[in-house]
Amino acid sequence: MRSVVAFYRARPLVGVLVFTVGLVIAVATAMLGSDGGVVLPIAFTAVMGLVVGSVVAITQRRGRP
Repeated sequence: MRSVVAFYRARPLVGVLVFTVGLVIAVATAMLGSDGGVVLPIAFTAVMGLVVGSVVAITQRRGRP
């Protein structure tokens, strides 16, 4: 978890991009009339952001000696 936080702290633009994409997905889902509302897509995007951040952090850690 620390590596994910460090990843987004080192790259704030990526964090803003992930937040923006999540917001767009939430608004689009709400406009399409999904039963889950806005909370479900935001939660999904947050989880996916953590997953992507973890994968990138792990691959970067493996590349360093």
